[in-house]
Amino acid sequence: MVVHADVVVVGAGLSGIGAASILKRDCPNKTFLILESRDAVGGTWDLFRYPGVRSDSDMSTLGYSFRPWRDSRALADGDAIREYITSTVADEGLEPAIRLNHRVVSASWSSADSLWTLTVVRTPPGAEFTQSDQQGDRQGETVTITCSFLQVCSG
Repeated sequence: MVVHADVVVVGAGLSGIGAASILKRDCPNKTFLILESRDAVGGTWDLFRYPGVRSDSDMSTLGYSFRPWRDSRALADGDAIREYITSTVADEGLEPAIRLNHRVVSASWSSADSLWTLTVVRTPPGAEFTQSDQQGDRQGETVTITCSFLQVCSG
């Protein structure tokens, strides 16, 4: 089975969630999916949870224009940034568009069809990825997704 969306955003971190939020606001008639290879949104801020992890950039600059950073700490810790991302997902109603555990292993553009075709591997929650997984060797269900516009926000 082939799934189609007008737009596919790859990555559910700070950039991907921001891109999807703006897309939903500015192009309400476009369908979109957010593909995340991991089993949670948040990107870097979900992946790295060691003590002391924090932004090295001012969050009022990195934050979303439609959702200004209100925390008093300009250089926020990872937990605060992760909460900012997850609350944005909830407030913007992005949950239905998010596909967790969906790793894009290839993307091919067809000029004749004006269409991207993505090969995506669905993997079990909590699975770790290796170099061979990045080459598409991981065991798991393969899904084909097509889209007219592909936005890669993979960090």
